[in-house]
Amino acid sequence: AKRKAMSLSSLFQWAKNVTGGKIKLGKIHVSGGIPVLLSGDVDVREAANEIQARQKSMIVMSSFHKQATAAALKMKEKDVVSCLAKLESNDWPIFGGSSSDGSSFDNPELPRSADDSWTIMLQYSHVFADLFRESLPQWSVWLD
Repeated sequence: AKRKAMSLSSLFQWAKNVTGGKIKLGKIHVSGGIPVLLSGDVDVREAANEIQARQKSMIVMSSFHKQATAAALKMKEKDVVSCLAKLESNDWPIFGGSSSDGSSFDNPELPRSADDSWTIMLQYSHVFADLFRESLPQWSVWLD
């Protein structure tokens, strides 16, 4: 089926459906970092690379992400955890059942489809990029 072209009215309709509860986004956690200041002489590509590097350094993985990764790769969760530790990934800071800012959250249900598990795993795909630098450089660039 052919997809409809994006339009501003479609975006507003989608936002209305989200706020009206017709579309469920789930829970997301967002943090902000130090801004990258732009001036007339700034190289936009360099600024974009800096922003992406800062974003990647702040991505953290929860047990939910690790469980979804194990499901996507058909591995045991303990093996995924071991691999991620060797890749020096950032763990989600949890203290006593709440996030680092003190707010509590429920453990979401794992996705039932492999596609959804892969989508969750790819949220931190940059962690895996170094594994493919030599053998599959095009994948490494894409993941990073």
